[in-house]
Amino acid sequence: FVLDGNKVVVFDSFGNYIKNIKLPNDETMVTFTHDQKNLFIVDKYTLYCFSFRGSLLWSSPIDDGNEKNDCTVVDISIFGNRLFILYREFIDVVDIGELIKSEK
Repeated sequence: FVLDGNKVVVFDSFGNYIKNIKLPNDETMVTFTHDQKNLFIVDKYTLYCFSFRGSLLWSSPIDDGNEKNDCTVVDISIFGNRLFILYREFIDVVDIGELIKSEK
C-alpha cells in the first residue's frame, strides 16, 4: 500500500500494480493503516474502513466533542483491536469493534 495524494495505490508482494482505492468524497488523505482484514484511511475529519478489495465498509466522523481542540488527524495506528488516533494536541484510543458496531 502506498499513499499518493487522494488515493492509496495497492501493489502485490512483487511490486506489481493492482488497483487504486479512493475516498468517496475525493478528499486528500492524511494517513492510513491496516490490520489483517481492513484498510483504514483518514482525511482531515473522517475515518474510512475499506476491505482489501476496495469496498467502503463504513465511515465515521472524527471528533472528540470539544470544539476548542484541534481535531486534525496527524497519524493512525492499530495494535490489537485498538485504533490509536494521533491529533496535533492529543491522542485518542478507540476500540475498533465498538466503532464497527456503532456504524452498522
